[in-house]
Amino acid sequence: MRNYLVAFILICMVFSACEKDDICLLDTTPNLIIVFKDKDAVETKKSVSSLTVWVQDKDSIIVEQNLDSIAIPMDLNNDLTRYHFANSLSTDDVTFVYSRTDEFVSRSCGYKTLFSNLDIVNPTNNWISSYEIQNTSVENENTTHITFYH
Repeated sequence: MRNYLVAFILICMVFSACEKDDICLLDTTPNLIIVFKDKDAVETKKSVSSLTVWVQDKDSIIVEQNLDSIAIPMDLNNDLTRYHFANSLSTDDVTFVYSRTDEFVSRSCGYKTLFSNLDIVNPTNNWISSYEIQNTSVENENTTHITFYH
């Protein structure tokens, strides 16, 4: 009888020490949404031929794709991210500056970073003729944040 009691106590201790697995199903840090439009017909989306996008001193995020919109990550450790946007003819450098705020989501998801006061400094204009900031806060991926005209 004593053996059954010891076994029962051990089994209870094992099961009481287990925790359920937490899976994050909520939104985490949002990407920057950029839409490319025709500079001559500003309401019309226009794909970029052979678009390649990479961060300064990092690997490419997008490689030679024909796209009219993209979602790219921002640097979580700095208040700026410098991107290179290349099409089939030339390359433009664009530096995004912003403020960062960390927000607790849940135990399973941890923290997410939200970006505010989004701006662009010192862009080159080789193939991107102009830009328009649609939303200075990057809190979700449901809206366009920046429009590039080419």
